[in-house]
Amino acid sequence: EKAYVAWGECPSPENCWKCRKSHKGQKKSVSDDRSGMHTMICYPDNMVQNAMSFFEKRFEEHQRLYTHSKTQAGGYMICDILLLADPFFRIHTNNDGKDMFSPPPVDVAGIRLPISRAMVHADTYLELTDSVLDKIMNTDTAELRPARILIKRFRSHCIYKRIRAPKGVIGDEPWEQKLWNMEEAEIVNEILKLSEMDTLKEHDIIIEKR
Repeated sequence: EKAYVAWGECPSPENCWKCRKSHKGQKKSVSDDRSGMHTMICYPDNMVQNAMSFFEKRFEEHQRLYTHSKTQAGGYMICDILLLADPFFRIHTNNDGKDMFSPPPVDVAGIRLPISRAMVHADTYLELTDSVLDKIMNTDTAELRPARILIKRFRSHCIYKRIRAPKGVIGDEPWEQKLWNMEEAEIVNEILKLSEMDTLKEHDIIIEKR
């Protein structure tokens, strides 16, 4: 309740997309009439320490929880499940109408969309909840077998393993700079070349640079 939204000078106009846009002669909206200024959340001087502590805690929690290796691995597994299911699984949305006593609509069968297209139809998108994994598990088609197997593995907490994470910050050594400048696909190809495992394939490797 002590914070306010007010106009303030941009602390870094050379890196600000809004300032750069205005400098390029783009048409500005009414709210952009004050050059070099933006609306910001402002705190009184006696709240600065509390505000800084709050954002520091948010950053720590993000590093500890949301970017944790197991959290990331679970996210990758869910993505793989949806990718395996997408070509064969359809989200079915019935068009039942709103009045149970009126005759059913002509197109009562509704529509069937893949997961990757659910966002183009509002009612279908609302069906895209956490229960989508249950819906995939309740299928019996052979094409969805790989997705069902991966769901079982995910639910048994047998998630992807992180092989290695670099320690510290990338240094100034030439080989370190070369590695950092490589694209993820290049790193995957180098790993495959050096690997002695014949069963290791490109889709078995995930490289994350951040």
